[in-house]
Amino acid sequence: MSSKKSFEQFVQDMIHTIGDFDSGNHNQIKEIIRKAIDYYDLRTVERVEEVGNKRIETLYLESMAEENMLLKLARFASGNEGEIGLEVIYDSCVVRRH
Repeated sequence: MSSKKSFEQFVQDMIHTIGDFDSGNHNQIKEIIRKAIDYYDLRTVERVEEVGNKRIETLYLESMAEENMLLKLARFASGNEGEIGLEVIYDSCVVRRH
């Protein structure tokens, strides 16, 4: 069993990979969340729907533990430990299955 990076280290590595990272850019934070879902083998999924010319990204959370984990990652990425939420990042398109 291989050891996974800490949330903070994962976010720092992703910020470095992205390059010109803007902590206020929700699309870049979503990219970190997408990569984290894959990296940490989560059951949470993001689904994308095209409605007219608008792209709607919805996050389907599988558990409170995964929600808390992704929230922590988003807060590290935004540099804001208490002010940002998944609802803000996903424009209220968050579905909780727990």
